[in-house]
Amino acid sequence: MINELKIACYNHCVKLVNTKIDVSKTRVDSAQESASGETKSTAGDKHETARAMAMLEKDKASQLLQTNLMQLKLLDQINPKKLNTSPELGALIMAENCYFYLSIGLGKCVINNQEVYVISPASRVGSVLMGLKANDTFLFNKLKLTVITVC
Repeated sequence: MINELKIACYNHCVKLVNTKIDVSKTRVDSAQESASGETKSTAGDKHETARAMAMLEKDKASQLLQTNLMQLKLLDQINPKKLNTSPELGALIMAENCYFYLSIGLGKCVINNQEVYVISPASRVGSVLMGLKANDTFLFNKLKLTVITVC
């Protein structure tokens, strides 16, 4: 069951990031069209302001797109079928009534009717988990938890 949850976590992350990439591409295209579509009118300042706003929106969407592409690249490094023996990128850590999936930072997600904290290994909690093994304890949200298993 835990290995199925791990694969479901991976698939959830990939699907969510791909959706974000599609939305970001649409926003970039829309902002580009908006910037290109601004025609010079008699109110020159109004034209320049609208064009500048569209370019800012395009830059913001492009930056978000790059972030999402980097997340997808990170996910591509994970083999969801690999059985991890220690916390590392792609590992699912089961603690007392709590799951942590080390991949990208998405926060708390419900996957297969289970609450899973999808976190980056570089996050504060992720970096703590990276050094642990079964039966080690750690603090999370002011609770002392014990690692039960890693897969």
